Amino acid sequence: MIVETANASRAALTAPDTNPVCIDTAVPTLTELTLKSDAPNPYYAKAGSTVTMRLVADQDVDMPTVAINGETLAADKVVRYAGQNSFNAYYVI
Repeated sequence: MIVETANASRAALTAPDTNPVCIDTAVPTLTELTLKSDAPNPYYAKAGSTVTMRLVADQDVDMPTVAINGETLAADKVVRYAGQNSFNAYYVI
């Protein structure tokens, strides 16, 4: 059975229907969100600069869908750090 919670995370449950199931409905919060470029001044980007967006959540979350400048980034441009709730997304201007 697949259960969708308020925070849209998915949990595959294999327990028999007679066992109680606990569903986490707490909405995750981003505890850090930064945006920097690899330009000499990291707060400005120009054509050819790579912009890095760092996201950190306060609990386990699925891989986020990230859009920068109206463009949804490909999956290989979003990196999750093993064992952490932090991600970096990379976008070339």
